Amino acid sequence: LTVGTRVRVTQNLNVRTGPGLQYPEIEDPDYPGYAPAGALGTVIGGPSEADGYIWWKIQYDAGFTGWSVENGLEPL
Repeated sequence: LTVGTRVRVTQNLNVRTGPGLQYPEIEDPDYPGYAPAGALGTVIGGPSEADGYIWWKIQYDAGFTGWSVENGLEPL
């Protein structure tokens, strides 16, 4: 992945305020508690390595933005 890549979520993913498990999940009226499998978005930041994962900042088409792990994303 690189900044600008369009991605699809492959499994329900948490979306966090920063790149790591210590960051809370985002609070956004459009965020249902996770980014559901099949959700689409665009990489706008990263990569950042933390807690054994590679994190990317994703601007999701559903209207929320935050950090998710690479393992649950696939490029389009």
